[in-house]
Order: sequence, then C-alpha cells, then structure tokens
Amino acid sequence: MNIYCRRFELRNCGRFLTISSDFGSKYKTNLFLTSEALYAGLTREITREPKYIDLKSDEYDFISTYNIKNFPIWFSPGMFVDKIHDKFLTKNKMTIDVNMFNVLDEDYPGTGGGKNRKSSPTYGSMETILPNNYIVTYGVSADKRLLQSYNKDSIYLMGKKRTMFQITDLSEVMFCEILNSGKIVPTQVARDDIIHFSEYNIHAITMRYLLISGYYNKEIFNCNFGDKQFSYPIDYVPKEILQ
Repeated sequence: MNIYCRRFELRNCGRFLTISSDFGSKYKTNLFLTSEALYAGLTREITREPKYIDLKSDEYDFISTYNIKNFPIWFSPGMFVDKIHDKFLTKNKMTIDVNMFNVLDEDYPGTGGGKNRKSSPTYGSMETILPNNYIVTYGVSADKRLLQSYNKDSIYLMGKKRTMFQITDLSEVMFCEILNSGKIVPTQVARDDIIHFSEYNIHAITMRYLLISGYYNKEIFNCNFGDKQFSYPIDYVPKEILQ
C-alpha cells in the first residue's frame, strides 16, 4: 500500500468561526478545523451527493453525503498555529475578537422572548478568529496526482460562513512509511479508542469525537518534512482513500 502526504499551510482571509458552543446565544469558536470541513472546503464539495434534507430526522453521515471515492484524499484536522513561537494558537486579544449581534424580523424563535416569532429579537455575542492567522493540515492519498493538483495562493471557502482561506505554503509530495506505533498529530478519534494510547494530550472534546495527540499503539503513517514530522493513525483514514 503506497500512501503519499503533503503539508498545507493556509491563512484565513476574514474573520472565522468554527462553533464549539452556542449556549445562551454566546457563540464560541474552536481553534481547529475538522477533517471533514477541510475535505469539503479543499475539494470545493465536488463529490457532494444531492439529497433531500429533513431537519427533524436528518442525521450526520459524512460518508453518505460525500462520495470520497471520486476524490480519494483525506486531511488531518487543521490546527491554528502560532508561527512565531512554533506552537498551537491560544485565545488572546491578538487572535480572537468578540462582537455583538442583534437580528430582527427573522422567522425563527428568538432569544428575546415574546409570542410573535417574527418580532422576537435574536441577539447574542460571537467569538471569531481574526484574519491573517494560519492553520496547518496534512493531506494524504494513494494517488499523489491529487496532492500535486494543489497550488500556492489558491483560495478555498471554509465553514458555514464560507470564509476565504488561501494556501500560503505547500511542501513537496512525500512518500509515507508504515510504523507499528508512534506519536501522532492531533486526530479526531472515537472516545473508546483512547485505550490505544499510552500517553496523550486532549485538545478538544465534542459529542462525536476527541481531538487528541500522543503515543498511539497501533499502525500509523509516518512522513518527514525536514524538521516537521507527520504521523497519523491508519484506522482514521477512510478506507475509500486506501483502496
């Protein structure tokens, strides 16, 4: 099995929000993009399958929404990074801003009370990542031509607000070796799979997954980019990518 990898660095060209919570209409943001969000954005949703959506019964199923066999590439979660200090970004006044919003005459229940749906004001606060911050992600594929198809300075739209992201740096396409275990980059894993780690660091917890890095005791892809190393669990690359 031949797997190739490429390192991507992207800059957010506008304020960006990837919701971590919205309790009490106070929107908070994560400091990462999921693998699924990156796949949708960096493939321009070309493999998305049309379907009827019933909001009451619709369940999240990425694999049935996107036919990834038609564009078999995958991305590690994109972590916002502090390029100066070579570490993950943290929330501070230089990276995060909070603004208030107030929407009137919308046909959905508001946060302001009242029986008339259309006149109930909807208001709250929104935490956003300021422009000109950077994420790093790694793309993997058995077809290195897909990885080679990306070019520096290209623009892609990410997230529900469709924020523009620009590729600012790309590595060469590298061949991955397979190791029995090793330290992995932040990866979305099922909660029960934490037993496969002998040491770990939890970056985020959601209802669907843990975002976790550390020493993984099962097979991984490993690739070196000079002083940067990429290692990722084989189990968390969709099988459609490996065929």
